[in-house]
Amino acid sequence: IATAQDVGHTLRELGQRFVEKSLSGACARRRTCAAPYELPSLTREAAFTLCPRPHATRRAAYEALRDSPLLAGADGVVCSHPAALCEVWLPFNKSILLIVTANLELARENAERWKEWLQTVVAFSHAPRVVVAANNRYDQAYVEHFTGVRPLYLPTLANYITARYRPLPGKPVLLARSHHALGRKLLSDLRRASREHRGLRVSSIEEAYPGNANGGGYEYTQLASHPAIVVVPYTKSTMTFFELYRMGIPIFVPSLELLVRWELQRHVMSERVYWRHAPSPLRRPSTPNPNSLQDPTALEHWIRLSDPYVYPHVQYFDSADDLAVKLASVDLRDVSARMQRHSAEMQPVMRQKWRAVLRKLFHGRPSGSWPCGEAGGFDAALRSRFGLTLSASEPDCTRNSAPDLGQWN
Repeated sequence: IATAQDVGHTLRELGQRFVEKSLSGACARRRTCAAPYELPSLTREAAFTLCPRPHATRRAAYEALRDSPLLAGADGVVCSHPAALCEVWLPFNKSILLIVTANLELARENAERWKEWLQTVVAFSHAPRVVVAANNRYDQAYVEHFTGVRPLYLPTLANYITARYRPLPGKPVLLARSHHALGRKLLSDLRRASREHRGLRVSSIEEAYPGNANGGGYEYTQLASHPAIVVVPYTKSTMTFFELYRMGIPIFVPSLELLVRWELQRHVMSERVYWRHAPSPLRRPSTPNPNSLQDPTALEHWIRLSDPYVYPHVQYFDSADDLAVKLASVDLRDVSARMQRHSAEMQPVMRQKWRAVLRKLFHGRPSGSWPCGEAGGFDAALRSRFGLTLSASEPDCTRNSAPDLGQWN
């Protein structure tokens, strides 16, 4: 839902009308859930994998939606999480913006479906009125690794965030929620090290703001009142990073060398690799395996593409003692000012990029759905625009890994 919130905000700033109809389990938080009559045949459970009969589900969705008011009033579709859900929208003759924000194989974790999805992404890249993008450098390179297609880099702007860095006296440095025991150990070690620095106080975000998605928690203005935040990355890109950066809160993360060492020793980035054995059926990549957990060269290559090592003015530490020294000595207001200046400089560049996206999606092409009376419309649409056909038999729905269900293989 966060990607849709960001994209919607950006498109509205550019004068577009954006309608959000989500099947996410978190859509109730923003009241953007699709009603059953709006996306018939696409339930929250079925839409993620389209199983147990993916091809039949895609055909059923086409028949159910081809005459729907929702689709008739739309010129384009934005799809993101999982990226493979874009398969549903291929036959509707709509402009399609695919924004990859998580590992490309999500919800397609077996050899047959993975290959089919990779072939679809390649076909996407050659089709009219389609843009393949990624909101982070890691996923941009990840898609290219498996497909040879280099997505457009469209980083999240988080312009919906209006809070700005306003540190208040007495507020502690925050440690962001950690998904690994190393993060909790860092908090303990940092508290010990902070005793050497008068006035340096540290708190976990859970201690400062108890709560979860169902209630409690923090407001953005509350986060912006803290002097800095320490983040131990659990994956390569998160919306939280973009939001913190937009607010201008100084961000401290492990140095690349330290994080690579932690990943080798303890797999601290526990949600970076979705499917360790994902094959590369379309090409022989020149880049190292992104899903390796034990190759130091591969780890350094890929972790370097994570958000904290791409954005400027992020602060790095090599140990808890080093972190305490830097938190006590770095000019945090100056760091924040430089972060906010970078965010401001990104705005005109990204507006130009988004205008170019809109030109590619709509310029010179009529809007509207595939003609309803066309015999065999579904298959004709796939062939004529994308050069794709569905096999007569249903693909295997086995998932060799299922991160959304807590199964990381």
